[in-house]
Amino acid sequence: MKEWKVALSGGIGSGKTHIAQVFSALAVPVYNSDLRAKELMQSDEKIRRGLIALLGEETYKGAELNKQFVAQQIFSNNEMRRQVNAIVHPVVIRHYEAWSAAQNVPYTIMETALLFENDVYTHFDTTIYITAPMEERIVRVMKRDMCSREEVEKRMKMQQNDTICVQKADFVIENNNFALSQVLTIHEQIVHGKIR
Repeated sequence: MKEWKVALSGGIGSGKTHIAQVFSALAVPVYNSDLRAKELMQSDEKIRRGLIALLGEETYKGAELNKQFVAQQIFSNNEMRRQVNAIVHPVVIRHYEAWSAAQNVPYTIMETALLFENDVYTHFDTTIYITAPMEERIVRVMKRDMCSREEVEKRMKMQQNDTICVQKADFVIENNNFALSQVLTIHEQIVHGKIR
């Protein structure tokens, strides 16, 4: 049986985590790349060496990642953020692939904020992109992160353009009242190998 590797992505506030939970309820194993990346930035020696070479010794305080320092370096600096992602994400992808191979299911999902940056999508059999109305996304993130509209809009500008991502994705879920039926349709198509 072919075990498909599926990427699930969407812009900030689009509802990736909610949609991932729906797939989980269908017994699809979901790998949260943000959580794993944080763990691997702490524990993986290759990442550690790469980040120190890029950002300097302040990147770690002893064994601990200096999260505040790293955030300052990449905030509003797209090129630095891209370089950090280029160090971290290949390790995350390899970790996901090993994890996925051990699952013994028709398919696994990697939930990721990055999909069409650094050619992440090339590691997957199919891709799902989630969209939601801009205003809903802004309000959702303001509530979730207790931040201002301006801060949310800044973060959105740092992400890839939604229109481009929608054009590149194999499946698109509009996160609205019909999201569940969209997930079920995509699930059936993947289980039966009907993917592009």
